Amino acid sequence: MFPYVGAAYEYEFSGKGEAKTYGRSPDAPDLTGSTGIGETGATLLGGDKAPISPDRGAQGYTGLRRGVTGSLQLKIEF
Repeated sequence: MFPYVGAAYEYEFSGKGEAKTYGRSPDAPDLTGSTGIGETGATLLGGDKAPISPDRGAQGYTGLRRGVTGSLQLKIEF
């Protein structure tokens, strides 16, 4: 098993949207700001007899975007 961790920082300088519907403009979202991202997970190596390597991980977001996501991947080598 190979555990991993990661961290990232992103900043959106000008993230404004614009839309019109029937000649009217709704309030535009403003995505300008920063977000910190942390990640952790583990990959299991299958070896010669089992060419399947599962990977699971979780990511957390704080700042402009907030929340938690998870991932599950399955790698098959043949």
